[in-house]
Amino acid sequence: MSDSPELPDLASTLQLDYFQAGIMDRACEGMRHRKSPPFAILLQALEGHYEIQCAGRAFKLYPGQTAFIPANTPVEFVHRAGPSGYLRAQWLHFYYSCLGVIDFLSLLKLPLLLPESLSENLGPLLTAARDTDEAGPGNLAPDIRRYQVAASVLDALVAVSEVRKDSLFSTRLQRVLPALLHIDKNLAAPFGVKHLARLCGLSESRFHAVFSEEFACSPMHYVRRKRLERAARLLVSGNEKLAAVAEDTGFADAFHLSHAFKRHYGLSPLLYRRQARALWE
Repeated sequence: MSDSPELPDLASTLQLDYFQAGIMDRACEGMRHRKSPPFAILLQALEGHYEIQCAGRAFKLYPGQTAFIPANTPVEFVHRAGPSGYLRAQWLHFYYSCLGVIDFLSLLKLPLLLPESLSENLGPLLTAARDTDEAGPGNLAPDIRRYQVAASVLDALVAVSEVRKDSLFSTRLQRVLPALLHIDKNLAAPFGVKHLARLCGLSESRFHAVFSEEFACSPMHYVRRKRLERAARLLVSGNEKLAAVAEDTGFADAFHLSHAFKRHYGLSPLLYRRQARALWE
């Protein structure tokens, strides 16, 4: 019998960590935008088209077509206006995690340019997603609709894809799962490899070897990456000051967060926030 912790049922561990929808409707012919989003993007062109480079592939997104951009993947958009001089599109940014630590959508085998039939099904869902942001104080109905729409989008994506269960249920992942869960729940707290190894019942050297083989990076590099990814989502979704974001994500102060963030994303945190919002608002 293996002494690895048993993974729970996949469906019971899903959680919606981020959800934001909107529409692009502006004159922006030739505008070029590069980003590495901390969430997945569904982008459907309505008028005009996009030129997109992502994951080593270049393609065009025409009206009625929908692109899927994975989370934490560098992407470049070039905007091409339609006959009216405007580019119109609707979009959804969302992030589903599994076990609290795994990007669920990364487990799906999805093309960057989604099939026509799936795009038709997603159109009404993307429109419905925009309506979920019309919330009033104490009104739970929009939150309920948000989860309903997000679940419907996820269901549509899963229906036309395969799940890479091998990456989820690998023996290595099971061995280091206690450390992953601890990192996710205590991201702002200080801890080291020795403590993480003890949680997994492994020696420090064995833990480092198993972890590095599974994630192709050291445990502390993984911690730093997770902190930066959460900081990026907080910057885009809220209005917290940089010092508060740093405190929430385990950085000593705003200076240390800014330095690490710029090295990882190529932009300062505040410029990243401004550019992300300027593109879609």
